[in-house]
Amino acid sequence: EGNNIILRHTPRGSDAEVIFFATVNSTDARYSLDEGQQWKRLWNCPYSVTDMAVVSNEMFYVLSDNLLAKAVWNKEGYVGMWEWDWDMETGLLHGYSLSVSGKDFVFVGDNGADGKIAYSMDGGVTFNWTPAVSETGNMLVIPDEDFGSNRFIYAASDAVVSGVYRWAIRGSSSWKELHPSRPGFSGLAQRGGALYGAYGAGVVRTLIPHLGIVTADDWDTLAVGLVAGVAFRAGTLRARVNEDNIDLWAIDDRPYNFGAEVGCLWIYSDSFALKTPWPTSPAPAGLVPCNNCTCRARTFFFRWRELALAERYDLWIALDERFSQMIVKVENITPADIHGPTWCPESILLRIGCGSTYYWKVRSCSTTEGERVHSRWSPPVRFTVEVCSKIGGMHIAPVPEAPENGSYNVSRSPGFSWQGFPHTTKYEFILARDAALTQVIVHEEVSTSAYLYGGELDWDTIYFWQVRAIEPVLSEPSDAVAFTVMSQPSSVPVVAPAVAVVILPTPFWVWFIIGILALLAIVVIWFCLVGR
Repeated sequence: EGNNIILRHTPRGSDAEVIFFATVNSTDARYSLDEGQQWKRLWNCPYSVTDMAVVSNEMFYVLSDNLLAKAVWNKEGYVGMWEWDWDMETGLLHGYSLSVSGKDFVFVGDNGADGKIAYSMDGGVTFNWTPAVSETGNMLVIPDEDFGSNRFIYAASDAVVSGVYRWAIRGSSSWKELHPSRPGFSGLAQRGGALYGAYGAGVVRTLIPHLGIVTADDWDTLAVGLVAGVAFRAGTLRARVNEDNIDLWAIDDRPYNFGAEVGCLWIYSDSFALKTPWPTSPAPAGLVPCNNCTCRARTFFFRWRELALAERYDLWIALDERFSQMIVKVENITPADIHGPTWCPESILLRIGCGSTYYWKVRSCSTTEGERVHSRWSPPVRFTVEVCSKIGGMHIAPVPEAPENGSYNVSRSPGFSWQGFPHTTKYEFILARDAALTQVIVHEEVSTSAYLYGGELDWDTIYFWQVRAIEPVLSEPSDAVAFTVMSQPSSVPVVAPAVAVVILPTPFWVWFIIGILALLAIVVIWFCLVGR
């Protein structure tokens, strides 16, 4: 009776498939061994059920307000029965949601009284508690798919301004805000590394819930195809991997009317969560030809394999594999042929110098249905532009020597040097904060092929420098060279050890020798006087 029901399935890896059913706020709980054809009553269910979590076909937990019960199947011969462990205190004033990881880790979200999560590491025997989240409400909690290795849990509430939060068991002292693009949640789910949150009229998703910093730009909204007024019922969001996609389910909480598409079960297939466009050119460790007239890369194309349903792409180029030394970020690339996507970097060729190594990666950012949603980034691909240092045996631009391109741990007051030209009397030196050399720090003319920066650059910051000959003959400018200043050392005072000065007593035999010498001196003086 009633529409407020709980339906739980045994997790992957269980010995048998069992479906568990309960009516919220009642003792009516059942299970089925044949996919719902026949139901058996869970006799002696000890409480009015608030929530239920299944460990396996032989073990599950039941939450009743702030109390927890554990049921374990005890088989004797050809028969068996559920044995209950009752009245396990969670320590919360009131409970709202329940989830598990394995048989020992149990997580309980409260109903908004405190905004806390109670967690047990011993099957409910004892509990610990997280601090309250910043916006309390009915608390949802799920463990990470890789909880066994990272110990992450995620929480959110139905408060209208609630975010999504991350906590590491035995590793956190405060909640980590993941900054979702929409607030107020009725469900959480995770599959394939992607974290989903139902916010009422749709679902938000991030592909990087594990990272140290997650911003609102790292979340996408999945709402294409939903009718107006949808409000997803609390606790109904589910996700599963279906071949190359992740399928989501959620139930509209309005009264059921199939013809008007109200109160229905909605399904979304996330085709971008697991796949990525694959780079093909420049290929890994590929070589791009150089234009010997400009000492810049010749015109070339970035190419990658089509990602089904993708219409637009983002492409990044950097000097390092971590993409901390960015050259350019190109967004919303719309290929002329979506089945053979390419992009020509003609507008940024001046930033791609010869003799340097670069990295690039690509991802989709929009679907053919007009939905703004991102795929995962492709693996970073390294390519090198051919060296262009000489024409007819002569340099056409000074060759930077130190700091080299991509250098790390450079002094805050660095010295710069380059290979110049005979008879050159003046060079133009530029030091800037950006690869385009628009945020200039130093712009000076020097008479030698070296320059010493007299100030102090910022700690752990990327800078760019360039040089060219200007007298008596103007040369081409060198490539812009990127380097990173050293990180600030920890300020631990070094105390010099105290030096103890020990004055030793004069040995007795020294005084004896001094006495004899003194006596001999007196005798000699006396004989001298007598002799006179």
